[in-house]
Amino acid sequence: MLPPEPRTSGFSYRVERKSGSDGTFTAIGTTSGSRFTAEQQPIGRQFYRITATDGQGNTITSPATSVEMGIGPYPNPARNTVTVRLRTDASQSVRVAVYDELGRRVHRDR
Repeated sequence: MLPPEPRTSGFSYRVERKSGSDGTFTAIGTTSGSRFTAEQQPIGRQFYRITATDGQGNTITSPATSVEMGIGPYPNPARNTVTVRLRTDASQSVRVAVYDELGRRVHRDR
């Protein structure tokens, strides 16, 4: 069971991502809560930051943090069985979903 979300007092949060150290940050979503799930993340090193906006329009942007996504099936292409290794820097719950090239979900695990 997840803990209750903390109160955010009318704040909205814009989640931004860029690829590589020379890229430009692009908004990938917004939330008014304290949780956000980024779907279909690209492979490689990505940088993320959050811009918080209060009810009066004042903003503050977090420092960027980097995430290395290195997940992929082996062998590729695959027929019946693949191996996927997933590593995180800290202990956390993850959900894994596997999609075929047509975007159909073929497996989901927790």
